[in-house]
Formats: sequence, C-alpha cells, structure tokens
Amino acid sequence: DVGGEAGPVSRTTVATYVDELARLHLLDNSEAWRPHMRSRARLRSAPVRYFVDPSLGTAALGVGSDDLIADPQALGFHFEALVVRDLRIYAQLLDARVDSWRDSNGNEVDAIVHTGPNKWAAFEVKLNPDSVNDAAHSLLRFKENVDTSRHGEPSCLGVITSTGVGGLRDDGVHVIPIGCLGP
Repeated sequence: DVGGEAGPVSRTTVATYVDELARLHLLDNSEAWRPHMRSRARLRSAPVRYFVDPSLGTAALGVGSDDLIADPQALGFHFEALVVRDLRIYAQLLDARVDSWRDSNGNEVDAIVHTGPNKWAAFEVKLNPDSVNDAAHSLLRFKENVDTSRHGEPSCLGVITSTGVGGLRDDGVHVIPIGCLGP
C-alpha cells in the first residue's frame, strides 16, 4: 500500500511521478497492441509500464532475493519485467516493437513482438514451469481470436519460463527457458 496511514495516493501525484520517471528515461512503456479481433471484448489501450532495468523496481521497494522468494507473486512480476526487457533488446536487432495485449474480460498476453504488417509473435511469461499448460492454452485462445486474414498467422507462440526444458509442444507452442533467449 503506497498510501500508508494518510490514505491512498492521488491520481495527480501518481501521474506526476510517472511523468518524472519517464522524463528521466527510467520507464519503458509496453503499448497496447490493438489488432482486429473476432471477440466482442473491448481491448485495453493503456500501456503497461516497466522500469528500463528491472532491478530499479526491487531497489525502489527495498526488497532483496529473500523477500522475493518469500513472495512468489511479486517475484513473478519482476521476472516478467526482466523478460520483457530482454525481448526489447533482442527485438531492436529486428527493428521490431514489443507491445502487450489486454481485453476487458481480463485476458492478456505479456509480450507481442511485431515487425510490421502481418509479422508478429506472442509470448506469455511464467515464473513457474508448472504454469506452462495454462499459458499455452491462453495463447492458443488468443490466436483464435486474432483476425489472421488481416494480421497474418503468428510466427511464434511461446511461453517463456524461468527454468525447465525448452522445446516445441504438440500444440505448436514453444516453451523457452529464459536462459535460451537470445538474438
């Protein structure tokens, strides 16, 4: 709770902080990818904000590795930030963008890498390798809702994990341990 005893922080204060962090080039926005969808759910347009270096988030919170291990949900958020940062670096070599996708039903894809019309890939980031099946099914449902006649088929659907074995699943979804990412 960032408000503390004084109550919640005002939207104006948060906006001021976000503007200053952006001005200092400490934030990296993952814009909303808004393809034509077959679903009636509204697409979210707000960007997802990450620190340019994921360690800034842990430093700002004053947490270390023991704290993160004790809070798997927080560790998952920081792991996602690390993976998105890495994807952005690798995407630069392809002159590609890394965006995110969210709809009004709570569905999301952590990273959409796209290089232009009809060239895109979708990735879910999962700290726990036991979550791969759910993430793969989510990616396949997402793909079914993208109007591929307008946007083309994805070049890759992938689940990026912290550990485990990588490979191509029978359903066509790639499992990619973070140590296997690279340009």
